[in-house]
Amino acid sequence: MIEKKYKSYLNIQFYAQDKYSLALKATNKKNNQALILLVSQYNDYQLLKNSKYLVLDQTYNQLFPEDNSQVLNTFQISESKPNLSCGLAKNSNINNQKYFLQQIKFTDFSLSLKQKATIKKALLQDLEDNHHLVQQVQAVINGPDKPFKYVEWCNGITSKISKCVNMESFEVIFQEEFQGKSLFSHLASALSNCQFLIRISLNLNQCSKIKIEDLCCFIQAIINFPNVSSFCLNLSQQIIENEDIELLGKTLSQFTQLEIFELNCENSNIDDKNIVYFSEIFTNCKLIKNLNLNLKKNSLCNSGIIQLGQKINKCENLKHLNLNLYANSLLEESVLGITFAIKNKNLISLQLEFSINILGDVGINNLCNAISKCATLKKLFLDFCYNNISQEGVKQLGRDFIQLTNLSNLTLKLDWNIILFEGAKFLIDNLKQVRNINILHLSLIQNSIDQKHFLNIQQKIKKFKRLVNRIIKLTVYD
Repeated sequence: MIEKKYKSYLNIQFYAQDKYSLALKATNKKNNQALILLVSQYNDYQLLKNSKYLVLDQTYNQLFPEDNSQVLNTFQISESKPNLSCGLAKNSNINNQKYFLQQIKFTDFSLSLKQKATIKKALLQDLEDNHHLVQQVQAVINGPDKPFKYVEWCNGITSKISKCVNMESFEVIFQEEFQGKSLFSHLASALSNCQFLIRISLNLNQCSKIKIEDLCCFIQAIINFPNVSSFCLNLSQQIIENEDIELLGKTLSQFTQLEIFELNCENSNIDDKNIVYFSEIFTNCKLIKNLNLNLKKNSLCNSGIIQLGQKINKCENLKHLNLNLYANSLLEESVLGITFAIKNKNLISLQLEFSINILGDVGINNLCNAISKCATLKKLFLDFCYNNISQEGVKQLGRDFIQLTNLSNLTLKLDWNIILFEGAKFLIDNLKQVRNINILHLSLIQNSIDQKHFLNIQQKIKKFKRLVNRIIKLTVYD
């Protein structure tokens, strides 16, 4: 819901209604600025009549722009659970309103089947009427729900999307079981008309069944789209067989124009043997600048990590790397593979999430030594919780951070290790020497620090006068 500070001066009133839409007028009580909200058609206006809050899209940062004629991202109107897709109208002559839907969301609502059918039909009509203005589409595709049949819904989406020739971003979230081959084929055909399409995102983590062969056919099709440089694939919780991993890896390795790549394979049966197929992706995709790999809760150990790191090292243009290996089987020997991955002179942002492994002091020392050579790093996020780190490990952290002269944003999570006050003090004293740090998030929850030393650490951090943002989490060890 909208933040409390907006509630006091935002007034929402019924404005107009026609065959396809319902318009509400939102007025800023302080300066009388008015915005018209166009809501998708609803037969029963009573559901919206008592709405009290305006719900902002997550990507929307401000309520009213300085220029009221500016086209904004999507708003949503909400009364408890129901969410209705709507667009923000241009604040022009009241007798000649022009409505802009910059982002349309196909959503599954907590309503009756009849109401769902009405809303879905209206959403498709919105897309039909405004296809030339649409730049972003997010589609949620769920299982069959009569009387609005699943096939009709999917066909409706794909047929309308094919007309959105100016669309730049397309995201689809699949829920439950679906007819994969047919739908993937229709989607690929529809998106081929979107000549300005840059980003495609597929979220398959809620599907009970998915055929990797069908998915690869879709990927093979979009590889030929000339402007697509960003691809996000979520296969979280999908137990993928070895032969499917090999097929997926070979298919993705042909996506040579990728600059942004996100792959989520959390808890997906990835181990040291089959990770080699995913690693091949980076042999050909050398243009990648932003890489996000979520491999948490798998069975990766030594050889697999080394192969993965060596292949990532071939991405010479890499600037942003996010590698999540939470709850695998990493040992101190595994660090060699990680050091290969971060041997890149262009890295600006690095995020390593290695909680619940057994890196120990030796592993942490080797890893941080490699990080210290990333001279261009500005943002660093390290999660080393539950890694059996003691005094020596945390002291080496402090020594290595001094060399990161461009570092301005640091998050360091060291919870549930065996760090004493001496090690924590050494770390903080060294962090103070990193001159450009202005954002520091440090977490030392459940280490061996008593009440007296707990207060001492707090005082030391308060003396970091240049910090504009500090979040320190400590707990007293009994």
